[in-house]
Amino acid sequence: MKGNTRRGAWPALAAALVVGFSAAAATLHVRGSRQAAAVPPPSASVSQRHPGARAAAAASVDGWVADAERAVAENPRDADALRGLAVAFMRKQRQCGDPGYYRRAMAAVERSMALEPNSYESRALKAWVLAGEHRFEEARDLAEQCIARRPRDPWNYGTLADALAELGDYPAAVAAVQRMIDRKPDLASYSRAAHQRDLHGDPEGALQLFDLALDASSPRDPESIAWVRVQRGNARLGMGQAGAADGEYRCALEAQPGYHLALAARARCQALLGRRPEAIRLYEQALAVIPRPDWAIALGDLKRDAGDRAGAAAQYALAQAALAAAGAGADVDRQMALFLADHGDPRAALQHARRAARTRGDIYTCDALAWALYRNGRYKEAWKASRRARRLGTRDATLLRHAALIAARLPGASRQARELLRQAWALDPTLTEPVVPHRA
Repeated sequence: MKGNTRRGAWPALAAALVVGFSAAAATLHVRGSRQAAAVPPPSASVSQRHPGARAAAAASVDGWVADAERAVAENPRDADALRGLAVAFMRKQRQCGDPGYYRRAMAAVERSMALEPNSYESRALKAWVLAGEHRFEEARDLAEQCIARRPRDPWNYGTLADALAELGDYPAAVAAVQRMIDRKPDLASYSRAAHQRDLHGDPEGALQLFDLALDASSPRDPESIAWVRVQRGNARLGMGQAGAADGEYRCALEAQPGYHLALAARARCQALLGRRPEAIRLYEQALAVIPRPDWAIALGDLKRDAGDRAGAAAQYALAQAALAAAGAGADVDRQMALFLADHGDPRAALQHARRAARTRGDIYTCDALAWALYRNGRYKEAWKASRRARRLGTRDATLLRHAALIAARLPGASRQARELLRQAWALDPTLTEPVVPHRA
């Protein structure tokens, strides 16, 4: 494998990652199977350290949770059993998407820490749960403390990489992934490296690394396989391959029937392929599992375009209710900013976007700020934020479309606007909003 050397500071790090992967792959029994991931299956490493978790691949997640709960009930002062329960809750959360399992996992971790205040294992688990709760600054700080205690443990570098990426510190995130892969090449580290490749505009390279992630997965762990397949499909969307992406999502559903992430991903893919009724049906199935605001907004837009105004309004109301229930936070502010910019009050959208940007510098928060500024007619500021949103070269139709519309409002940028829109159309041929040229 050869690294992609097209982008800024990323190429040298990318090459280092590929070298690490190639050397590691020599020690693996590569079967040529396929899989994908973005942020890797979180329980892959931790599960090896806690009672009951080793058998999880062979048992259902519900069975794993039940066994862990029974172990704690039999001995409530067993800190290791409590840590095992936290791991089981985290895996259950990923399976069903219910954020309530994060709270239950944190409660179990906190109980274990009350019994063993200086436990390294509990602190490492808490950092992971904090990242799941999107408390990224706290997760980063605690992961760094755990690394200081045990620098050879690969797990903490993964938690650190996740937090750093969400905070927008991508060079440090890549460095953390490199340190993780150097210590343990496995599903979790391969997947994180693939995610970084995808973010940095190299979905082709990401797919190669996803192959290694799939090779490192267990056939007894279908949910991890399904999760990675979904991420592989997302990378193919970044290559403009909607049909191939849909195939990945189908494979995910074969591995894990009814998997909510795959249902929503297929819905998005069907919309890109112009199959609106099928997209609506799949979004409805995904929302029946977990009422995610972004999925409700996407479904509302599809129903609006189909002429179902009442149905669209119902989905927008569902999205707003879900966001309100989620409480304060940068993620809520970012989603509210995008929603209000397109469907409500641009002035309020900008307030939400600015609040999110105070604590998060990731590319998607920068894009939300750019779009809110654009909707408020502040085109120069919007362009500055849009450039930050596109600083990695990520192949994302929404980022490109927003940038095209912003550029069209700037003097002398009409050619750049057309090129950005061409790139966006290559990834999403359903884009219809016209580029309005600048008027002096």
